[in-house]
Amino acid sequence: MQENRRPASASEPLPWNEAQWERFFTSHARASSPRAAGGAEDAELVGLLGLESLTSPEPPDEPAPDGPLALLPAFRLAHELSNGVEQRLAAGSAPQSLWRRLASESRAVAECIAAGHGLGYAEAHLCGNIVQCRDALRHAEHCAALLRHLRRRRPAERSSPLLGTALFLRFALEERIAGLRDRVWWDHAAD
Repeated sequence: MQENRRPASASEPLPWNEAQWERFFTSHARASSPRAAGGAEDAELVGLLGLESLTSPEPPDEPAPDGPLALLPAFRLAHELSNGVEQRLAAGSAPQSLWRRLASESRAVAECIAAGHGLGYAEAHLCGNIVQCRDALRHAEHCAALLRHLRRRRPAERSSPLLGTALFLRFALEERIAGLRDRVWWDHAAD
């Protein structure tokens, strides 16, 4: 059961909730793509949030992830899915347009997980991590839908193992989000 902690003083603000982080990410996604610190306002936010920058860490390009991200089951599955899709794309699997979109979506899953992990696990950044994981889940759901479409469209296509990976990835992300939310003692969704 969660401990109902409160700030040391009544004047101490609560950490941001998910809705506040969503607004933050949305406003900065419009201003720069990919996310990057670019101006006095961004520099001020970087300092306020205690971050090094607003950039998202890039997922590794090596065959298997290593380092702290490798400890996250969702990241390992995202890396496996992305590699599998890239191999199919490089092999010229048809239809190329769907495989390119799938490659983009699968890379986005790993990027969002890495960005959330990069934000960290301190109370001030925890809901930002959750929002990044929710974005990763949205991309993983797109991957699963595209793979189902490919399986229906081309039954002989060997996309079933990738679909299995995408489904396990969705489950791992749902578990990760639930685990992170268990650490939030303030209202994580509402304003």
